[in-house]
Amino acid sequence: MIQTLTDKKGFSLIEMMTAIAISSIVLAGIYTMYFTQTKSHATQQVVVDMQQGIRMAMFLLEKEIRMAGYDPTDSGVPQITSAQRASITVTMDITGGHTDFLDNDGDGNIDNLDLDQDNDGVDNDLDGLVDEDDEGDETRYGDGDVADALEQITYSLSNDADGDGVADSMDCNLQRQFWDGDSWEPNPAADIAFDIDALNFVYLDGNGTDLIDYNLNPPQVPAGQLGNIRSVQITMVARGGQNPRQGLPGQEMDTRVYMNQQDRPGDDWDIILPAQNDRFRRNILTTEVSCRNLGLP
Repeated sequence: MIQTLTDKKGFSLIEMMTAIAISSIVLAGIYTMYFTQTKSHATQQVVVDMQQGIRMAMFLLEKEIRMAGYDPTDSGVPQITSAQRASITVTMDITGGHTDFLDNDGDGNIDNLDLDQDNDGVDNDLDGLVDEDDEGDETRYGDGDVADALEQITYSLSNDADGDGVADSMDCNLQRQFWDGDSWEPNPAADIAFDIDALNFVYLDGNGTDLIDYNLNPPQVPAGQLGNIRSVQITMVARGGQNPRQGLPGQEMDTRVYMNQQDRPGDDWDIILPAQNDRFRRNILTTEVSCRNLGLP
């Protein structure tokens, strides 16, 4: 005889469909939150990389432009030798003292050429320091010229054929080269900061007057005015290496017009990057470097 169990517990079809629907809603919410957080993290990482890159590049620019004209022997040779709107070349007499037949470091030895003593782990000059720059040579003393290694340095954009300081394409970096005594190195130039949309220099005399002749091509300080430079204003605009705003809600296009420090009303030369009208994140950094070694008596 077959008996029917009337007290058996279980889920009805409606209950199961309701549970599945609620679970789907919860999982969809979790996925949406995870996707949003992941995208936000990626965006912030791009922004951080951009900011760190441009700040590091600006630090290096400031440091080396400030050294322009360093002339311990009063030779009058070191100066800013090329002062264009979108590139700069600075020179300084910081090395070569081992060839001038002088006892530059006052240790009683003239022109000691044993450069290996800087790396031998021995306190050769008995000053309590091991392997410092003047351990066994006088290389790091000026010799009256700028023909030695690292005494000439140039900065420019990698993709700026017309020299206007605006990237000709999205693949454009800030580059640095130095004179190694025989040639410009590295070749090709080293990338110092990536995805630079604009680079701008303004050269000022002691009265704060802009020395660039904007009628020249490219705009630059004429050769006869290079000796009057006393400070340099640097402005850079960096862009995130990818599009960090894509898919993020409530973000507007970048319609900003980027200006240098001059910001003279009606002067188009002060515009270093026109409005790009895209959704890329950008950062502008500007500073003024006093060239304390230029113009000294």
